[in-house]
Amino acid sequence: MTSPWVSSWMDEDGKTVNGIMVIHDDLKNPKNKCQFDDCSICYKPWSSHGKHQLCSLQCGHMYGLSCIKKWLLQSSSSRKCPQCNTFSSYEDIILLYPPRICVAAHQKASSTRRFPFTKQGYLQFKDYELSRMIDAQKLQAYARKLQADDRDRMVIAIDQQVDALYLREKLAIKWDALKYAEELVLGKQMIDALRRLANPLKLRIDALERRACTFERRACTLGRRIDALERRIDALGQRVDAFESRVNFFCSMYMEHRTRLAQQKKNSKPRWRI
Repeated sequence: MTSPWVSSWMDEDGKTVNGIMVIHDDLKNPKNKCQFDDCSICYKPWSSHGKHQLCSLQCGHMYGLSCIKKWLLQSSSSRKCPQCNTFSSYEDIILLYPPRICVAAHQKASSTRRFPFTKQGYLQFKDYELSRMIDAQKLQAYARKLQADDRDRMVIAIDQQVDALYLREKLAIKWDALKYAEELVLGKQMIDALRRLANPLKLRIDALERRACTFERRACTLGRRIDALERRIDALGQRVDAFESRVNFFCSMYMEHRTRLAQQKKNSKPRWRI
């Protein structure tokens, strides 16, 4: 958020106008916000080309290219969509070329608003700042709701991870007992019977290990999203709190401008000698 500043510009008639200029910062009304502007893994805007190009898996969920590649290559035995757990592979990635793309804040061309030092200019500035404050409050409430939903999902993912690890540990104890018994018994038939019991257990143990890793990655992703939303909430809170100080700044600069004009008018009057 950039603070307003005093400036001057030329109007349509070529006259110099003094007033306040502000940068129209990137606040969006929730009902106009595109639901597909951010990658759900890193929670940053994707691009129309390059490393973070918009892409999707066969299940339809969309991500930034670099993020989903890294996600799928982390574990060759557990390649699933982060959102729906559909089995996916690197070959399933489909590059997308949408008609519009959300641009990161630092890449946007800043648009400015001008408010002259007049009564009408003050009212327009106050209305503008009030509307921005209301938009920020709405977005803040929306971000808090998303954050609460993500916290609930993260708790569920952690519980699922703990359950998978607990079951894996129980099966691992049984598998260790079977392997130990296999070393003690004599006779090929008995050894084969123990192995027939042990091998399925090993497959289940490996599957539970992959399942626990999936839940762990999901919890980590949700944790990053929660942190990003917290930063968003803080930034919007600063925008809400700045309303009064920005309006007071306009009033202060307006009064200084009027005082300066009055002084200039006084100094420009001819002085008569007696």
